[in-house]
Amino acid sequence: MNDIQKIKAVIVDDELNCIEILQYTLAQYCPEVEVIRTFQHPKQALDEIPQLQPDVLFTDIDMPHINGLELVQQLQQPKIKTIFVTAFNEYALKAIKLSAADYLLKPVDGDDLRQAIQKISQLKQEENGTLLSMLNILNSQKNIGKLAIHSEQSIQFIDYSTIIYCKSEGPYTEFYLTGKKTLLASRSLGEYEDLTSEHGFFRIHHSYLINLHHLDKFVKKDGGYVVMSDGTTLTVARRKKDDFLNKISG
Repeated sequence: MNDIQKIKAVIVDDELNCIEILQYTLAQYCPEVEVIRTFQHPKQALDEIPQLQPDVLFTDIDMPHINGLELVQQLQQPKIKTIFVTAFNEYALKAIKLSAADYLLKPVDGDDLRQAIQKISQLKQEENGTLLSMLNILNSQKNIGKLAIHSEQSIQFIDYSTIIYCKSEGPYTEFYLTGKKTLLASRSLGEYEDLTSEHGFFRIHHSYLINLHHLDKFVKKDGGYVVMSDGTTLTVARRKKDDFLNKISG
């Protein structure tokens, strides 16, 4: 099977034997799955998964410091499909609310695992089928110099200059615009971070993406925060501070 057909996977579980059992079961029942990384520490996974960009994330739920549900919420990576693998069934409803691709109980049954991976494959095919239309939208977006805001019922094009900042709302993004207007987009903040990076925007926090043209000042006290042109104050994450200061000082 060639690389194009491979499904890249990451496994997060605080118990090494559970990781090894899942890897073995995947190898037996789902040879198209390539496990590119495993983590026993959820905090480390939270830092590294955005760069790895796997197709699917297998994660335990009951883990120390950050549980699997919190991990998925904080990752804010809707393109990465999630399969929860846990010994407890009481988390199923919460998993469904997080749009999990599947929910498997330990010990994982090989046939159930196979069905879950088939579901991931189908989702990938559907997403690839919409790629051309998305590229057409992006090309038109570049040509007219506006940002496409996708809602559940329409695509609205707005001037970059009217955006003061954006706030993550789980899988959605709230846009705060000049004139005290707001727009709710049905795409994640991470997607808009990529689309606005060449237009003077910077992600200061996992929840905030700001337009530097609307930045009034950066206040160093209290850990560091910005004041935007509409008077809103937003925290700058500690891990983002150095890059942010380099950006506004350059």
